[in-house]
Amino acid sequence: MELVELLQQVKDRDTFLRFVKALHEDVAKNPDEWQNASIEHFLESAAAWMQDSKSGEVLSWKLFAKLLYAGKIYE
Repeated sequence: MELVELLQQVKDRDTFLRFVKALHEDVAKNPDEWQNASIEHFLESAAAWMQDSKSGEVLSWKLFAKLLYAGKIYE
């Protein structure tokens, strides 16, 4: 299943953990597809995405999963 599909399914602890495991597998298999390969850049981009999004979303498992996914793709 694609990461985006797993991200959309996050609703609780178990689905969040499934997403995080898939994210880990993805970086191991496809490191060239990640915008931010170092933990430093990953965290910087995740924080920038959170700051820029200003969606007002209530803190949830899904929002936390989005934050991690943004670390992969956000510049």
